[in-house]
Amino acid sequence: NNPTKETQTYSIEIKSGETQVFFGQDLNNQPTQISVPSQTSIPISLYSGEESTTSSQTVEFTVNSE
Repeated sequence: NNPTKETQTYSIEIKSGETQVFFGQDLNNQPTQISVPSQTSIPISLYSGEESTTSSQTVEFTVNSE
């Protein structure tokens, strides 16, 4: 969520885990950096892929404002 009155750029940094973390919901387009207009919300998606072999996974990530 960008609660400011200006467009902000956000990026995702994965600290640990095998899961893909990205802005939006399109598996064919997985941006980890995005410009968000003011007063707008953008979903963050987690995707572990078909190669995942466990039913439970942990991922640690941060969302940074630039």
